[in-house]
Formats: sequence, structure tokens, C-alpha cells
Amino acid sequence: NTTNIQAYDKVMKAHECLIQFKEDKNAQARNYAMDAIKYDQEYAVAYFIVGMAYLFDSRDGSDDSTLISFEKAEQFADKAISLSDKLDMAFILSAWISLYKREFDEALAKGKHAIEISPSGADALLNHGIMLTYMGDKLGIQLMKRAFRLNPYPDPYYYSFLANAYRNVGQYEKAIEICNKLFELEIDKSRIYVTLAISLMQLNRIEEAKIYAKELLNLNPTFSIVIWLMGCPLKEQYRIDEYINTLRKAGLPD
Repeated sequence: NTTNIQAYDKVMKAHECLIQFKEDKNAQARNYAMDAIKYDQEYAVAYFIVGMAYLFDSRDGSDDSTLISFEKAEQFADKAISLSDKLDMAFILSAWISLYKREFDEALAKGKHAIEISPSGADALLNHGIMLTYMGDKLGIQLMKRAFRLNPYPDPYYYSFLANAYRNVGQYEKAIEICNKLFELEIDKSRIYVTLAISLMQLNRIEEAKIYAKELLNLNPTFSIVIWLMGCPLKEQYRIDEYINTLRKAGLPD
């Protein structure tokens, strides 16, 4: 927490930008949060937001700039935790970092710790739940449903996470159902198209899948399966192979 009104205001603006999961809004979120730190250098939430923004920057690429962003995300996560060991989302950020490093046991431990800090924290439950599905654990879906019960008016990214979670555990009809709802919300469409392409291909709805693959390439002409998978930290090799083959057949490039 902070007693500085300016810092609090900047963090609220940063949060609104961050949850839109868009590149330009992500940069704005980081800038607002950095401004908050200028007003209060011990405001842990601001450091968490900067770290999460850097993590978003890093997840879809493999060049030097994305590596630098990843390292900065880790630094800001550590700083947030050092300022407040009761900030559940700082541990969730640290858990995501471990997950992207494919340190699955560490990610699991950090996610559990975040929930121990805040058992009724909807965001912590949601994030830990989807992380479990990246590890192939269907119990993650139950945690995410609990998050929805605790937050009956969730931000759009809740539904995006849930669609990805259903996809991760092979519940493709459910994933498609959630994706169709997401088209009505203000959120990055490219990730919806990937989930739809995978899910429809898995259900042998090939022509529909190819339509969404084309829409994805129209929206993001530089899309690459390999780069996308860097930001999709699956534990099970068979699922990784499945996604690669499915996306190729839908017409997307390696």
C-alpha cells in the first residue's frame, strides 16, 4: 500500500492498461507504474506491475531485447517481494517467470504460496489455476472457476485465461465456447485465433480452423509457431508436439 495519492493514481491507471494485454497499452502500464515509483519508491504494487509489463514484452520472442525484458521482469518481481512478502501477485509474477524458465516445481511452489497469502484472492487463484493447466493438471480449472465466483464481474482477461486453460487440458468444445464470448470483449484477438485454430483442428473442423489461422496472419503477419510456443510454457511434450502439428495443418508457419 501507499499513502501517496499520486502514486496510487498512477498505479490504478497502470493496472487498467496492463489488463488489456495489448502491446501499446502494456508500454503505457509500465510508464505509469514507473511514475508511481518516482512518487513512492517503496510501493511494491508498482514494482509488480512494471515486472509484469516486462514479462508480457518478453514472452513472444527470442532476440536480445526479449531476453533483457525477461531479466528486468525477474528483477522487478524480486524487488516487489523484498518490499512486501504479503503481496500475493508478486509471487504469482515470480511463479510465471519460473514457469517460462520451465522450472515447474518452483512455479508450483510460488503459486501455492501466493494462495496461502491470499486464500480469497481471485487473481492469484486464476493465475495459479492456468499455470496448473500448462502442467497438464485439470484441477487448475476448478481453481479458476473459484476465481470467477470470488470475482463475479471479472476483467476480460479472465475469460481469455479460461479459454487457454480449457485448450491446455484438451477440453476443446469449452475452449471454443469461451473464445466466441471473447469476440464481444475488448481484448487482443490474436491469442483467441490461436486457441480457436488449435481447438477446431482437434475437433476435425478443419476449414473453420483455417479461416481463423488466416485471420491471425492478417492481424499478425510475422506470427511463428516456434515463437508462440516460447510464450506457451507447456510441460507435457506430447501436447507441445500436438500444438505444432495442429497449427501447421491449419496453415501457420513455423
